This record gives sequence, structure tokens and C-alpha cells, in this order.
Amino acid sequence: MKAKKLYQKINNYIPIWSIVIYFFAFVSILVYLFCTKSTEFADNINNFTSPFRAFLSVLTSLFPFSIFELFVFFFLIILLILIFKYASRGNKQTHRFVHSILMIFLCYFISFVWTVGCGYYTTPIERKMNLNIENITKTNVYDALVDITNEINMLTPSISYDEKGASIMPYTIKDMSLKICDAYRAKNAESKLSYNTRVKPLLFSKLLSLIRVSGIYIPLTGEANINMDYSDFMIASTASHEMAHQRGISRENEACFVGFYVLSSSNDDYLKYSAYLDAYGRLLPVLKKEDKNLYNRIVSLINKKAIKDYNLQVNRTINNSSETVAGSSDKINDSYLQVNGISEGIKSYEKANLLIVSYLNTH
Repeated sequence: MKAKKLYQKINNYIPIWSIVIYFFAFVSILVYLFCTKSTEFADNINNFTSPFRAFLSVLTSLFPFSIFELFVFFFLIILLILIFKYASRGNKQTHRFVHSILMIFLCYFISFVWTVGCGYYTTPIERKMNLNIENITKTNVYDALVDITNEINMLTPSISYDEKGASIMPYTIKDMSLKICDAYRAKNAESKLSYNTRVKPLLFSKLLSLIRVSGIYIPLTGEANINMDYSDFMIASTASHEMAHQRGISRENEACFVGFYVLSSSNDDYLKYSAYLDAYGRLLPVLKKEDKNLYNRIVSLINKKAIKDYNLQVNRTINNSSETVAGSSDKINDSYLQVNGISEGIKSYEKANLLIVSYLNTH
């Protein structure tokens, strides 16, 4: 009888089901802290949770729309309903309301730890693939750009362009997703599991363009969401990047590299073109900063159609973004990465350049 009364008293303030979430949140915090202290432990956890990431990604791929975007769209409505239902009905109901909101954030935190959180502390990919990213010189960057330019020039004749000069993806987003999954399966890039997922086009892509975000992986749903306001070649490159997150690659520089590594090895000409043109855009400013003469030389070598495609994307990014909003977004992202053990913050994205250069110089 006393136990029943105790249960009712607790349930008046805190729903009993939320205790389960509190427990998993506590365990997740402990696991995350252990990962920050042990690379081997982080590797084991990241491998152990592969089926969980796969399950989420495959399950949500059954829906052609972004579940997370839909949730965000209705979040304010849900919040208002909860406020009306709980917050205005006395102290007990207010506690239940607060806990309902807290549970949403705790569920996101739990999914974050078990999908990407621990991955920030795994063995760096340069060690796994024996890539030397130390002492990269301007000559190394130039040589990599020569290889990239040659690949682009060989692929350009097989690429279609619209009247403005932008390349045209020759298939749907769904078909693109399957082709990229096939490329991942062929390379077995950082995943022992073979499964098909799809990227989700975002309805509010223009909002992401304001902050210069081309895609976003959502831990809670396992979805790879894509900004459709970008050029086709960037959409393909971004899709491969976000799919890398689905397969346990947490660090942004590593996801950039794996995205390139997989697409550049694809049997599909447009996917290869996308990988190389995106890499060209990453490395060209680096060479320009280091040596203007080498920069001018490499620019003179590329097919004019490809460079126009690239420049159209650059102009598109500038015209559709806001310096103020993008700057604020960068600061938030910088803090997020630093909290998760990436001391360089958003500058860590530049490490993808080192990985690409090292890979092209040794393969």
C-alpha cells in the first residue's frame, strides 16, 4: 500500500517512464566520459553501435521526407499544446510539463552519444589509412591539384550542363543515394555493414543557405539531410559526406575526406566529377595563398566548363548567404566541435585538405 502511494506521489511530479530515460542518460554520460579518456574504448563503442546507426538510418529511409524537419516544423505547436495542457494547471502539472520538454532533449543527447558523440574520440583516420598529413608542402598541394584537374578534364565530356553552365545530375536524389550506397559498399569505407539509406531533401534549404550549411546529420533520426539550394555537384558531394556520418565517421574533416574517397572511386562519372570538383574548390584557395604562380598555372589547365560550374556554385553561395547569420552559425559550430574534443573547432574542416592531398600523393 505504501509502495502504491509512493508510486502515485512520484508519478504526480515525474512520469515513471521518464526514470528510464534518466537512467539511459546517466549511462550515456558515463560512456561519453570514458570515450574522452580512451581511444580504444571509443573505437569499441563506435563499432558496437554500428547496428544501431544502421537501424535508424534504414528505418527513416522508408520516408522520402525529413522526419526531423517535420518535427522542427511542428515543435512550436507541440510546445504550445504542452504549455496549455500542463503549465496552466498548477504546480504538479508544471513539473510534468518541464519534464516532458526535458525528456525530448535527453532523448536527443542519448542518441547523440551512441551515434556520433563517441566517434569524436576514435582513432584518427590518418592512422587507420596510413596517411601522412605532416609537413604537407605547396608542391604536394599542386601535385594533388594536377591529379584532380586531369580527372575533371577526362570526366567533363560525359557531363551535361544547363544553359547557365551548371552541371546536371542525370538521376533523381533517390537514385543518387543508392549509387552512393553502392560506392560505400564497394569501398567498405569505415563500415562492416552493407545497407541502403537515402538522403533527405530539405524544404527549408534556403534557410540553411543563409548560414552556409550544405547538409546536416541528425543523430536522433539517423537522417542525412541535404540543402537542395546548392549546385548538383555539391549536392552529390554533400550527400556522400552526410552518409559518412551515418556510417560512424563523426569528425567533419574525416567525413569530408571519406565522402571524397568513396565518390572518387565510384564507377559513376557524375559522382566522380562531383568529388573531384569539390576537392578542386577546397584545395585551390590553399594553393593561391601559398604560391600565386602555381595557382595561375593550375587554373589554366582545367576545362572551362568545369571551372564555370565551380564558379557558379561560389557565386551562389555568396548571393544566398548572410555574413552576419553565417558568422553566428560558425561560432556555434566552433563551440560545439571544441566541446566534443576538436580543439581546432571549425578550422578542423581544413584538415580534410591535408587528408585529400596525402591520399592523392600516395595513391
